Amino acid sequence: MLSISNVGAKQAGSYYDKDGYYARMEDKDNTWFGFLKEDLKLSEELKKDDFNKLVEERKERAGFDLCFSAPKSVSIAICMDDEIRRDMLEAHNKAVEAILDRIEKNEIGARVTNDKVTEHIKTGNMICGRFNHYVSRASDPQLHTHAVILNKTKYNGKYYAVDNE
Repeated sequence: MLSISNVGAKQAGSYYDKDGYYARMEDKDNTWFGFLKEDLKLSEELKKDDFNKLVEERKERAGFDLCFSAPKSVSIAICMDDEIRRDMLEAHNKAVEAILDRIEKNEIGARVTNDKVTEHIKTGNMICGRFNHYVSRASDPQLHTHAVILNKTKYNGKYYAVDNE
């Protein structure tokens, strides 16, 4: 299941203040995704300070939180044994990555104005923080990935906000 919500800088920051919601653990479960990763000189591993810096660039609409939730049966199965856990996580992560890849290539764009004419341009690049979580806030088994697509894309050497279209 996929749910999508807008994220403001204050909201994203408050997650860290309360319980480090996005980046609960500073480990391999927090990674960057997107063509802008290299452009912004980000390592594969997502660091809290880098995420906060990018979130702060657009205070009102820092980005979009896409929450990919596995079925409850998968969330329970990953608790059963290490091999099942490994296989389920690999399948979940591949599915999330495939969707993010399609979004980046086909949906990310910017509103660009030239000579008083504004048009929607597909840019095909983004920066996205990925955070795997294994339990709900109520501590029930719930495998889910927050993919926070930050409000930043690049066209002709210039950064723009991601068009909400």
